[in-house]
Amino acid sequence: MSFFIFSGGTSYKMCGRVGDSPLVGSGAYANQQAGAACTGHGESLLKVLLSREVIYNIENGATPHDACLKAIHKMNEQTGGKGGVICLNKFGEIGVAFNTREMSWAAITESHKLKYGIDPGEEITGAM
Repeated sequence: MSFFIFSGGTSYKMCGRVGDSPLVGSGAYANQQAGAACTGHGESLLKVLLSREVIYNIENGATPHDACLKAIHKMNEQTGGKGGVICLNKFGEIGVAFNTREMSWAAITESHKLKYGIDPGEEITGAM
């Protein structure tokens, strides 16, 4: 399994700042069990290793959806930061959670169906 991540950057950042995207476990993480990709306030993602936290939750029995919710809750409790995460486990199950007003996301299922959303709790399924 593999994931990728890129950054839109942070305006007026300190010279030499390294964001969450290039650091394994913060912006993205994948192993044999699942993969996760995050977006949001980089420093908050870094402090809790948000994408690794999602995978840790899955490794300990959580569904992808619950793993994402639990990780976002932890980040919010520990840092007050805003962000979101999408993950996929080795069975093709998708999880999405965010504590921002909205987050665009999309995935293609094993049966070639498109799933996507932008508002909290929204999951639209359509043909490709």
